[in-house]
Amino acid sequence: MNLLMKSGITLAMGAALLACGGGGGGGGSSLASGGISGTGSGTITGFGSIILNGRGEFETENAEIRIDDDPTPLVQQDLGLGMVVEVEVENADDDFAIGDATRIQVVHEIKGPVTSTSPLEVLGQPLVITGGTVLVNVDLSLVQELDELEVSGRRDDAGVIQVSRLEDKARQLTEWKLMGEVRELDPTASTFKIGTADANQIVDFSGATVEDCDGGLANRLRVEVKAPKSSGFSPGDTLAASKVECKPDVLNAPANVTGTIQGEFEGFVTAVTDPNDPNSAFTIGDQQVTRSASTSYEGGTAEDLVVGVKLDAKGAFNTGTGVLAATRIRFRETRFRIEGALDASDTDSVTILGIEIQLTAQTERDAAFDRPGVRVRGFVDSDGTLYASELGDRSDDAVRLRGPVENIDRVANTFELLGVTIDTDHLSDSQAFMERLTEGAEVDAEGGLYDGLDNILFGADLEIENED
Repeated sequence: MNLLMKSGITLAMGAALLACGGGGGGGGSSLASGGISGTGSGTITGFGSIILNGRGEFETENAEIRIDDDPTPLVQQDLGLGMVVEVEVENADDDFAIGDATRIQVVHEIKGPVTSTSPLEVLGQPLVITGGTVLVNVDLSLVQELDELEVSGRRDDAGVIQVSRLEDKARQLTEWKLMGEVRELDPTASTFKIGTADANQIVDFSGATVEDCDGGLANRLRVEVKAPKSSGFSPGDTLAASKVECKPDVLNAPANVTGTIQGEFEGFVTAVTDPNDPNSAFTIGDQQVTRSASTSYEGGTAEDLVVGVKLDAKGAFNTGTGVLAATRIRFRETRFRIEGALDASDTDSVTILGIEIQLTAQTERDAAFDRPGVRVRGFVDSDGTLYASELGDRSDDAVRLRGPVENIDRVANTFELLGVTIDTDHLSDSQAFMERLTEGAEVDAEGGLYDGLDNILFGADLEIENED
């Protein structure tokens, strides 16, 4: 099946690109000089014209397309679903409805050999595969060590990659590539690591050219490592780099563009300035983002904006300061929150209120399971599987569920959250509440009595989130 024979690309759910200037919480400045209307970074999720949020259409006929800094010009047929791209747009109107994509840059996180199959790692980097991952010529059950894979995706705050696209290159790569944060830099030995504390790749840069690293290499700098393919390479070997280039994970605009333009950036939240302030500034990757009381949220609330969450932020991008003032924040994954008594647990999952939640290398865990209750935050993938991003315990087993509404029954006055039936008969305005309810709406159900036999929650306080 050829998914590429289309006229353009769709960057929905926070994929990159944007329209013309002016506007944006905290921005308020005029259109930048230099011709460009907007810039962004995100994931290709469909084909057609470039469509932003199902509204704006941006033509790609004259766009310059590159992959991983390769100077060879490419065509749209070289693009694929799940690729992470940077995009520049010009000639956009004030409604963000039309415009022209002038540059599309594909950025792969890794191109190299498999160094572990269980768990799956490429060049020492831990990967998380979900129902949303696009697999190209890959059967995960058949992957072997030293198979060469091309990995598109985003790193979370711990350095784990949530993969949006995985492609088998049939061991035909001539150069390997690895992007990530410098750890354990040893200037004497000319080595550093990329990855996590448990899974990483040692890089030898003694024979490499080092570029764009003001002040030289340092821990926590994000770099792109390139290395010639080594036929004698084995898992655990040091990677001999030919080039190391510092590349912060931020929005970019051409050097001739000054002022404020529209911007959109997708990725994992890596820092929040003040977790107790719902209007606190935060960081996605390396991109600094500000927000305010007027910032709108989709697919979650300000309470859900914590380190480790994947989202995209759209607003006014100041090309001078590099700060994105967000007018809209959209959670890229359907968020959930579950609190209640623990039914079961093992190394791979926990079950609460009959709901099974998968644990991964991304899960931040502080649960000792020595208290009555457990709390979990996480996301639901496209297959409906629940993944925990945060797992902790609590002093009681009081019930709380927050997630997307399903299976509304206005006759029985019930609906479902994460597979649990929620009864609304106790509400004084039950009928009015049910009339306001829509499929997919975010609802917070707190307290009440859970009937595990029939999987029904009675008497909970109910609130529809982000209701107009």
